[in-house]
Amino acid sequence: MRKMKFGILLVFAVLALISVASAALPSQVTATIASPGTATHSYWDVDVTNGGGDIPAASDYVGWCADSVWTLNPGTHIFNVYSSLEALPAGLPTVNWNKVNYVINHKDGANAATIQAVIWYYDHGEITWNPAAPLGPVNAADRAALIAAADANGVGYVPGPGDIYAVILWSSRTVQPVFIELPIPTIPSPEFPTLALPVAMLIGVVGAVQYIRARKE
Repeated sequence: MRKMKFGILLVFAVLALISVASAALPSQVTATIASPGTATHSYWDVDVTNGGGDIPAASDYVGWCADSVWTLNPGTHIFNVYSSLEALPAGLPTVNWNKVNYVINHKDGANAATIQAVIWYYDHGEITWNPAAPLGPVNAADRAALIAAADANGVGYVPGPGDIYAVILWSSRTVQPVFIELPIPTIPSPEFPTLALPVAMLIGVVGAVQYIRARKE
């Protein structure tokens, strides 16, 4: 009996000692959004002033408009944060996020106006584009090529290590959602806290098996 107790206690002792800080999205951020004009890499420049986890306070996140119907004024906003790789709340405008994630990982030199036009294509509400604002003209050939590539390869697309993914910033049903590009978190090399749990569990199981064998003998 003592062997089994030892194994169980060892497992719980290691569990109590392990504290692994895993990267995660905060539930909310405060961010200032601004239109960067035509000489830009995105539709919005997003400056996070109060973030956390995977979204630290920083300037000039690459931001895109995720809805072609609702509007959002430049300025400072408090946003709820959602991952495009997970289930999304009811009320968030419908976007084909698999294909959008494919597009932002395969821009292939397209300009910001063209990328934004493709994103709007996948929210099922493409608008008539004003070539003068806010990003300049759309390249029709690049737009068609991006849509064709996303339709062919983006149906079940999931970004992997080294890729980026869309993180959605949204405050209410009547406000345009914005999304920023974030890198997929890398998996660090295993260190003691990471390895200790499976090792401790294995020791506990071995101890229990040895105890059962001893009783049978």
